[in-house]
Amino acid sequence: MDSLVQRRTRFSPPVSTAEPDIATDEAAIELQYRRTRRWHHSMILVGVVIVIVLAFALEVRSPTQVAIRGFDSVLPPSCRFRSWTGLDCPSCGLTRAFVSIAHGDLAAALRFNPVSPLVFLAFLFQVPYRAWQIRRLDQGQEELHWRWLTWGLWVLLGLALAQWVVRIVV
Repeated sequence: MDSLVQRRTRFSPPVSTAEPDIATDEAAIELQYRRTRRWHHSMILVGVVIVIVLAFALEVRSPTQVAIRGFDSVLPPSCRFRSWTGLDCPSCGLTRAFVSIAHGDLAAALRFNPVSPLVFLAFLFQVPYRAWQIRRLDQGQEELHWRWLTWGLWVLLGLALAQWVVRIVV
């Protein structure tokens, strides 16, 4: 039995009686935070770029249909709210509107969803903004926290909801 204890002790890591290094713990926490925030910004950047590329790769075939350029079949409807309730949701028409904007047809985009040009601009803004945030994190700098950006997103959401209510009532 005594040899088992000796064996465990011999192969176990040494036990330190010193106090933990708080600076090292804080540095590890800060590094993990930066990695998490970098991942967050990277995923948003990738998602936005995919949406923008798809807007150029798709085409509007009719007021209710979108298809991939060069293919005969149309994409299935994607709005679950509409399929469940029969009503448009606040973002109904954004896919068709983004495709229309990408192909230079702003009038059609406004018919599909009146808030779509602002939402499209918000998507375009995300590309340099997220890339800049990733660069700042990589250089050990703090992220930029712009209060006006948060307010702008809330205003955009409010406009989307307002146009939705108007469309339902009218």
